[in-house]
Amino acid sequence: MEKIEVLIAESGEIFREGVAKVLGGVPNINVVAVATTGFDTIQKAIDTKPDIILLDEEIRDCGFIEVSQRIKKLITETRIIVLSYPFKHSEPSYIFKAEANAYGEKDCGIAILLTMIDVVHKGGVCICPTLAARLLNEYPSLQKAKEAQQPWDYDLSKREVEVLDLVAKGISNKEIANALFISENTVKAHLRGILEKLQVRNRQQAAILAREKSILPKAGS
Repeated sequence: MEKIEVLIAESGEIFREGVAKVLGGVPNINVVAVATTGFDTIQKAIDTKPDIILLDEEIRDCGFIEVSQRIKKLITETRIIVLSYPFKHSEPSYIFKAEANAYGEKDCGIAILLTMIDVVHKGGVCICPTLAARLLNEYPSLQKAKEAQQPWDYDLSKREVEVLDLVAKGISNKEIANALFISENTVKAHLRGILEKLQVRNRQQAAILAREKSILPKAGS
């Protein structure tokens, strides 16, 4: 029987050793390594190239998001399950920035953890039931927050907002440059940044989105 090779990346000794012992007794799983920090996780992932990494959301040294993203770039075949107990962030959706293959809570139980490992190893993605329920409960408030985004949610600088405001008024690059006392090349550079941050293709789409999302400053402000 081909075994699933697992790397356990966990800062907490009790949980780390406990999971390692439990998984060590599962016939089709082989714990190839344990790691206690983010940097240690990345190095051991490179060395062992495991099938699956159980990644602690509170891993020390560097955040779990950075660890997950770096590993997925370096070892594309390795799949990642993010675990936390409890989810410390106000919005559970925050953990999805890790771009992992599965998400679970540490108190989900061994049966659910084994199911997650099996699903992920077969190429699937999953979320443990308790986290899925929390996400569904919080979905309405997350949608409202998204609809009420402010300029800083798009990470626009003050100058980019000024440029976008003038673009929305139909002013040309040359006129924007004169109004803001900058060069046309600088205006074009700001526009490229604006289009990238708003994820739109052209200045017309940027202007429409700016009005829809109330990104532009109110008159007289």
